[in-house]
Amino acid sequence: MRYAVMAAALLWSWTAFAQTSTPIDRNRLDRDQPVTAPDDNRQPPAALPNSATRIDAAATGVPIRSIRFEGTQVPQIVAAAAGKFIGSPADRPALQRLVDAMTAAYGRSAVALFTIVVPDQDLSSGDLRVAVAEGHVEAVILTGEVEGRPLTLVKAYADRLTRERPTSRRTLERYLSLIRDIPGLKVDASLQSGQGKGGVRLILKLDYGKPTLTFGFDNRTTTLVRDGQVQATARLYGGLRDGDSTELAVASAVDLRDYRYIGLTHSTPVGADGMRLSLSGGYLETRPENSLIRGKAKTAGITLSWPVIRAYKRNLTLSAAIDGIDSDNAALGSLIASERTRAARVAAGYGQSTGRLSLSGSASISKGLDIVGARVDAPFAETDFLKVNLRAGADRAIGRRAAIRLRGSGQWSRDRLPAAERFSVGGPDFGRGFENALINADRGVAGLAELAWRPLPKGNLAGTELYGFADMAKVTILQRGPFPRTGFTLGSAGGGIRFALKDKVRLDLEAARPFNDPYPGYDRRWRFSIGWKLSLRS
Repeated sequence: MRYAVMAAALLWSWTAFAQTSTPIDRNRLDRDQPVTAPDDNRQPPAALPNSATRIDAAATGVPIRSIRFEGTQVPQIVAAAAGKFIGSPADRPALQRLVDAMTAAYGRSAVALFTIVVPDQDLSSGDLRVAVAEGHVEAVILTGEVEGRPLTLVKAYADRLTRERPTSRRTLERYLSLIRDIPGLKVDASLQSGQGKGGVRLILKLDYGKPTLTFGFDNRTTTLVRDGQVQATARLYGGLRDGDSTELAVASAVDLRDYRYIGLTHSTPVGADGMRLSLSGGYLETRPENSLIRGKAKTAGITLSWPVIRAYKRNLTLSAAIDGIDSDNAALGSLIASERTRAARVAAGYGQSTGRLSLSGSASISKGLDIVGARVDAPFAETDFLKVNLRAGADRAIGRRAAIRLRGSGQWSRDRLPAAERFSVGGPDFGRGFENALINADRGVAGLAELAWRPLPKGNLAGTELYGFADMAKVTILQRGPFPRTGFTLGSAGGGIRFALKDKVRLDLEAARPFNDPYPGYDRRWRFSIGWKLSLRS
């Protein structure tokens, strides 16, 4: 289990997916479809024992002739595991292996809680009796920070845990995970024996997080911004109702002139099965370097998401959204655009982990809507566009302190897309050796491979890692009026170090150099990037 925890932390320490060219679309569904990281670092049996076993029978050397289960009808997978021991001597080691095999088989079954006992009996005939009880959550006891809190959402999820007898693995994993997913809430879980037959009490110790404030700097920018950018993000949990999350984000160019942005996102639970509704809005002002063009843009969106599967090792989330952007000469990536776009989007995000290997991916479909004053500059864009986005990732632990990470992203469309809907390459996700959003295309694919190693096995700096990478992208800009269809290919490679002080401070240093130019004459000089982030709690 300790190894699984280390592997999970290593694999999911770097999960960048969305290649976004401007902060105004950073939470949009096609840019940032949620992919919940599997919970290998907090799953049973370390955090929540789910079984009890005991051997009371006196050992003999008589071969086991038959096995009879008492108390319940065991799953076929459990019976098959036990059946392999027929013919084995009924000595202590064999009985222990039998119990262990049944326990492992139950771990692959739908039953979450169980007890296996080999009672005291006469084994001279070779007939073995095994008592089995499948348990259920009799009650959920809330402790910790409960005084004066409504606990509405926690209690609703807890109630779902007590409805089944026996409690299925799906129910236990889903609703315990949903409780842990409540923004700002940390949960420690343990079990106690209940009063009824097969009953257990689930003890949840709740620790509610305080508001957080995060500051950051990154010298990566587009060609229209100089000297880097700074960001600040404030998060408040449970501000209006239990389970709420409110985020205020502010960003600006270092000179406070090239661009300024402010955005607000509020997320709230809907019902008691994990569904969430998010409302977002943002305002952007730009004045690109060496330009007299002042621009501004406004955005608003609403997103509904629901975890179809929420478990320790597999997660599937479906989402739907409607959003829009009104831009008046605003710099969107490396483009300056005046357009008003509206879009409906649907998406699915999947994550899976086996401890050493983590897989994730998402797909989204976006359809432009010619409503509420939508307009673009024809023939350079279309209001009723259709596009598809795909993203995928695979992380593989190598030993205890190394990992290889693969990322891929693609966008396809037959339409001339508005600036805010383009597929951007260049920047921290794909094209690290180039300026952010160097090329904004209608369609394209991009990939990245990274090898990382953590030199420190433990301590406050254990999250620090050295890494090397290579990335490639191939994109296409469709014909627009007199401008012909154009394709670009770019690639870069490099390496760096990510200093991490717990989850409080992070410093990223990277050097990257292009090895495939997007166009003739592009300067292949080394690009040195620096970024830092400081997280504070009130």
